Amino acid sequence: MVVYFFLLNLVSNLAYCIYNTSLRAIMCMVGLAALAALVESFIVTAWKNSVWKMVTIVLFSLVHVTLIIVDYFLVFQFDMVCNQDVIDILSETNTGQTNDFIQSYFSSPSLLGVFILISSLIVLALFLNRWSENVVIRSLVGLFAVVGVTAILISGYGFVSYGNGYSIPQFSAPTRVACSLKILIQRQKSIKQLNNVCQKVTGFCDLTQAPTIIVVIGESFSVYHCSLYGYEKETFPLLQQREKDGHLYVMRDVVCVADATHRNMKAIFSLGNGSSDFDIKPLFPAVFKNAGFKTAMYDNQYILGQGVTFLTDKELNSKLFDERNERGYTYDGEMLDDMCRLSNPALYVFHLWGQHYRYANRYPESFHRFDEHDYRGIEHGDIVAHYDNANLYNDHVLNEIITKFETDDALLVYFSDHGEEVYEQGFMGHGTSMTSMNFRYQLRVPMIIWMSNQFVQRRGDIAEKIQRSVNKPLMTSDVGHFLLDVAGINTDVFDATRSFIHPKFDSSRPRLVMGGWDYDKHLEKLL
Repeated sequence: MVVYFFLLNLVSNLAYCIYNTSLRAIMCMVGLAALAALVESFIVTAWKNSVWKMVTIVLFSLVHVTLIIVDYFLVFQFDMVCNQDVIDILSETNTGQTNDFIQSYFSSPSLLGVFILISSLIVLALFLNRWSENVVIRSLVGLFAVVGVTAILISGYGFVSYGNGYSIPQFSAPTRVACSLKILIQRQKSIKQLNNVCQKVTGFCDLTQAPTIIVVIGESFSVYHCSLYGYEKETFPLLQQREKDGHLYVMRDVVCVADATHRNMKAIFSLGNGSSDFDIKPLFPAVFKNAGFKTAMYDNQYILGQGVTFLTDKELNSKLFDERNERGYTYDGEMLDDMCRLSNPALYVFHLWGQHYRYANRYPESFHRFDEHDYRGIEHGDIVAHYDNANLYNDHVLNEIITKFETDDALLVYFSDHGEEVYEQGFMGHGTSMTSMNFRYQLRVPMIIWMSNQFVQRRGDIAEKIQRSVNKPLMTSDVGHFLLDVAGINTDVFDATRSFIHPKFDSSRPRLVMGGWDYDKHLEKLL
């Protein structure tokens, strides 16, 4: 069976070849395919009972077929393979999002095509398996296996030296999945550590002078489809009117740290860098809560108790919020109906579904203003129309949130977790900024700041500083420090260089994205 398993492993591993075409990658993928084939073949032949042999072959085949389907689907749809990012998405996705994803990317014809291709592969592999006893063929597989062992040793050295999952070669789907699951276990330990950090952090504030703070985090929102940023379609009429009326400011140059939700949420909530120091630095809601603010979060994606994330862990969230919703909603506006008003001052955090796929499911029928006829000559005009309708509904939801706090002493900041490509470059979605011809679609995000009349009357200086900051280079990962500054909370974890209204704000600090890219330097090359 060695040739049979070698071919299955090879086809599975070569998915990464489309993603990484280096000679080292190819050698490692072929080597690991041979090594896995020898191990699997040995396990099968070790069984004396023919029934157990067949069961083992079927089980191994099913695992390979599943990995092949997943990897090639991800490669051709998203230019990525099954790795840590995908495991993150799966661990965070609720049932509604999963259904949307299936409806968006799978259809009966496509599933039939996959079935035919996989069946053909297995038939071919079984046909070629008759050469398994050929001495030359077995020797070649053995030689490739030596390459595989060498690759594993190099990988082990990289992991021990750097402690990074991405240092382990991504050249085999099983090793990628195993590494990702290991990181998921480490994440559970990280959440426990965060519990202690968030419980012990201190903050001091004159609550009689403190405002109410509202943070709204959107999803998959492109500035290039927002009329507040000059988009030709009127997708944000309500907030445009508020901008004209005053006290609403549009920040023009804002970027996020990554093109996927989980990494951005870590960076947004953490008062550190959201990466290497994530479990040793507190999350900003904990500082507000420990300083005496009432705190609440309403989340339409991270449902409490579902998944392994810092925003779904019940024990950790008890250190962050006094109120949390425990169910999801079909539309973001429905979530507002369950909102509990807290005594002031308070911190409210809303995390919306926003414009996340499937766009057609992100808004009620009453907000269906645009259709494909409004996008003549544009590829996938019907999908673009759905996206713009989702924007229109998002405008409504934000306006409703603002209306709830209009008579309070309140400030609201809204931004998206990341951007979105909507077929501007032939692709729909996010998660591919590093290979995109224009990474700005996924990494540049909208940000607006609204202040109530009472807030402006009491803090005219802050309002002026915000107005003067609309063109500053900002990052969503610094929002926590800005919020502490606005709220007047004194704490050791506040970094003045990261609050854009503070005199010590460092506008020259490199805006590092995607684990180390200097956004502005890459932008210069792009332009």
